[in-house]
Amino acid sequence: MTTVLVTQLCGGLAVYQLTSLDSYVNAIANYMAPGGGIEDPLAAIDASVGVAPENRTLTLFNIPFHRGPDPAPKSFAPLSNLPAVQSDARLRGISQVLHLTQVTLSSIFELIGAFSGVLE
Repeated sequence: MTTVLVTQLCGGLAVYQLTSLDSYVNAIANYMAPGGGIEDPLAAIDASVGVAPENRTLTLFNIPFHRGPDPAPKSFAPLSNLPAVQSDARLRGISQVLHLTQVTLSSIFELIGAFSGVLE
């Protein structure tokens, strides 16, 4: 395993409306396609669809990270045109990076209720 010094990153949590499902899936597919951003060794995404079968809801969210001081990484271009209903993705220093995972996970669970869409 290689370790890498991280002093800054651009990242956070982005949540999308269920009505954007097709656009969301296409944006993730475009990111994963050759030349779409996946080759950037400084970038990573955690694209997810939260499913709550008990109340038939879905929540679309993504946690993008890009190591370095770029506030708008080119590798995230496929995702940049997708309007988020909530996003806290921004440049962060090392102290914020260390705290980000705990805050992000707790934010996801809070937002699941706020931005979930009911399946028809």
